[in-house]
Amino acid sequence: MKNWHDESGSRCRAILDKAVALRWLVDISANHCQLSYLILSDTGIAIPAREVQHVLPLHAA
Repeated sequence: MKNWHDESGSRCRAILDKAVALRWLVDISANHCQLSYLILSDTGIAIPAREVQHVLPLHAA
């Protein structure tokens, strides 16, 4: 989980570094929040990340 969290953060920073044309009110790379979750089935078996979208209904807010 920690490796996934760290790699995800690195990908986010790389995307932000390339987004030079975008202007933010604050420094996004220094002012953001990253949440990581480990979702387990009712049997305690970890659900692979590639299958989460099939398990949970994801809705845009």
